[in-house]
Amino acid sequence: MSVPAGRRDRFLVAVIVAVTLVALAAGYLASRALTQRVTQAHALTLARDFTDALAGALTVFDGDGRFVGIEGGERDAVLRFARRVAHIDRMLAIGPDRVVAFDSTGGKTGQRYDKSYIDAALSHAAATVMFADPDDTGLGEDAAVSITEAYVPVLRNGRPVGVFELYLDVTDTMASVASVFAIAFTTFAAAVLAATAVAVVLVHRSLRRRREALYQMQALRDAAEEARRALERAIDQQKRFTANAAHELRTPLAVLRARIDGQPPSPERDALQRDVDRMARLVEQLLAVARLEARQVTLSDGVDLVAVARDTVARLFPLALSNGRDLALTAPDRPVTVRGDAFALEDALRNLIDNALRHGPPGETVEVTVCADPPALEVADRGPGVPAAVRPHLFEPFSRGVDSKGGAGLGLAIVAETAAIHDAVVAADDRPGGGARFRLSFALGEHR
Repeated sequence: MSVPAGRRDRFLVAVIVAVTLVALAAGYLASRALTQRVTQAHALTLARDFTDALAGALTVFDGDGRFVGIEGGERDAVLRFARRVAHIDRMLAIGPDRVVAFDSTGGKTGQRYDKSYIDAALSHAAATVMFADPDDTGLGEDAAVSITEAYVPVLRNGRPVGVFELYLDVTDTMASVASVFAIAFTTFAAAVLAATAVAVVLVHRSLRRRREALYQMQALRDAAEEARRALERAIDQQKRFTANAAHELRTPLAVLRARIDGQPPSPERDALQRDVDRMARLVEQLLAVARLEARQVTLSDGVDLVAVARDTVARLFPLALSNGRDLALTAPDRPVTVRGDAFALEDALRNLIDNALRHGPPGETVEVTVCADPPALEVADRGPGVPAAVRPHLFEPFSRGVDSKGGAGLGLAIVAETAAIHDAVVAADDRPGGGARFRLSFALGEHR
């Protein structure tokens, strides 16, 4: 059941008016809150300045926190200064034992005064100010309309030795601040009302045109959604094509390798064998990329990084020897388990080891380490290291900055994608003593 256009228009106008009233109420409450906030800040500044001046000119508390006293003409001068300059109607000096040593009204002198604000000032040397109830100030009928109560520590050598409790008359200050905010609120209210009037007129005039535009926008959204679905289908087809093409290339590459192996030994045969090996490796990497992009991995609890490293090193050990390099594994004598996909982790580690074997010098050892706390796989070589200019793009697909010795630039990208799927982090840095070190680190919460 559709709502008549006129009713929708009236409803929208009512919403605008309601929002305007809420904005005016919020502005009024905000102006009141700001008035109190600014007044308290001003009072706190006066209280701190007065305390600093009094503590600097007089010895009110000695170094042990004992009240020395304010007597005679000195007392009268202090109280006149307090009333006329700092607008302080009552002043109490409280020692570290929480006993009132001086009260300008004489009301609490000698009494123990337990208040959380006094404890805070003595413990943390923090000044506090809040509005006080005139009936609780002890000033009787002479109490001002607006009074703030401040607790300011008296410091000696950086430590509080006492506290001043000050009652400040902020009636005039609050009135001045309130008048400023009243002007600001009046301006704000006028602007809001004017904006509301303009908004109502514009909304009333444009609703019908907007309805027509909405129909057109809906048509555009439908077209954009169809284009998005078509793009997703095209991307899926491209991924499937990549995976299928790489899969179909496996068999002819195997046949080609068998025929080349059957040829008499020669430099040409060795070169062809290397080319076929590179092509086979590229095909496997393309398949790995397709699987990772399609998220065809299954994360399960209990994948043992030690077993993953042991199996991968065992498979690549003959390749390391044939290239004149050694391959060593250092791992704990207990399982290091993470949540992950064993096949994807083996493929990532194989790419890191393959990268190290290509860049490490002949006769050197590529070291594979399994760390337990936190769980990580680490591969280190004695090659030229990773240049600083290359590192920002090191794990991007087809980056050839360090993968230029026969690789396609997919190995480290596969490692990065595998890390992302496992909520892990892969990083490369310089190995102490020369070389590069790659580390695949897993979150602490995923191992046990």
